Amino acid sequence: MRSSALRLLLLLLAGLAPAPGLAQPFPSRPITIVVPEAPGGQSDRLARILAPELSKLWGQPVNVENDPAEGGRSAAWRVSRSSWDAYTLLLATTAILDDPKRHQFAPVATVATSPLVLLANARSKVAGVAGLVKIARARPGKHAYGALDAPLAIGLAGEHFKAVAGVDLRRVSFDSADALIAALASGKIDVAFLPLGEALAPLASGKAKALAVTGAARAHALPKVPTVAESGFPAFEAVGWQGLMLPIATPKPLVAIHNADANKVLEMTGVREKILALGAEPGGGSSGRLFDLMRMDREPRRKPGQPPAERK
Repeated sequence: MRSSALRLLLLLLAGLAPAPGLAQPFPSRPITIVVPEAPGGQSDRLARILAPELSKLWGQPVNVENDPAEGGRSAAWRVSRSSWDAYTLLLATTAILDDPKRHQFAPVATVATSPLVLLANARSKVAGVAGLVKIARARPGKHAYGALDAPLAIGLAGEHFKAVAGVDLRRVSFDSADALIAALASGKIDVAFLPLGEALAPLASGKAKALAVTGAARAHALPKVPTVAESGFPAFEAVGWQGLMLPIATPKPLVAIHNADANKVLEMTGVREKILALGAEPGGGSSGRLFDLMRMDREPRRKPGQPPAERK
């Protein structure tokens, strides 16, 4: 009752609700989470982890609708043009919010993050991030790192590392994790940045060893592996993410309600366990945290005149 009264007060102050007794506080009807991918993908599974718990919290149905058309951009377009009343959310991913689209949304809450793992050949003598930096500085441009030909944080982690560590490593892009792992195992590249979910298999099989993870905290799946930040570069973080978004015109009180309730759900033990089982790290925190992740996706960019990466 206290929570409902507080919500109604917030909405009244924002001019979004009639006087008490004339209308129910938000939410008073079903809510939809639009997922920019087909059923069965990680974002879809995350939405279906959240939906039943949000439904219980709100006392309203929470429907998950998949819209994978145009690589998920159809979903972004649809939600950005939906009503500002906060009944339609987007479960956004790193990949679908390019520069024009990200300004059409109000960040609500981070649902999950997926760090990358900095890998080396299992037989490599490189010991940790400090060892990599040492050999890279000794022979600028002579050592190569592998990265997936992927958007934003997943593809840019290596460039971010170069900028933060002050090293010159050649980038070699790969179309698949299998090709990247084969190049690392054969010695064609010295190190690689690979998403956590893709890195666990070569680590388990002994084809690679982990030097660090790129998240702000150690990964639950690799608790003994330090972060790049712990290894001497505290400014470094590079993660893929999934987050809840609302249209940019949504009033701040409604964004605040969604953020508070998403955090309640993300703090539930069962929800956290299910997210960890997907190979992701549970999210949460302020809407500003999600905004920061969106901003970091765009940094650093390739400088004018910098040659394009090699491709394999």
